[in-house]
Amino acid sequence: RDLGRQDFVVLYLGYADAGALANELKSWVEKNEKYRAFKYRYESTHKQAFENCCRHYHDFGGTKKRLHHEDHIPRPETAGWDCPRCDIYDPPP
Repeated sequence: RDLGRQDFVVLYLGYADAGALANELKSWVEKNEKYRAFKYRYESTHKQAFENCCRHYHDFGGTKKRLHHEDHIPRPETAGWDCPRCDIYDPPP
């Protein structure tokens, strides 16, 4: 018998410090009723969280506007980290 299934479609990605995750999610729920579920994953460092979020952004079609992002995943203003998949943060020649 087919008891049914619910597909999980990725629409938006983000990352936050562990202490800020609950507030970030609450903010999204209050502003966006269309998002009904979420998944999360802990990373060892903020940099790892940023890099994995960038990878997922590219994997789920962020550059093809399949996600609800206006732009690439932002990096912290004080960090010099690069996206592991593109050169968006490289300085212009």
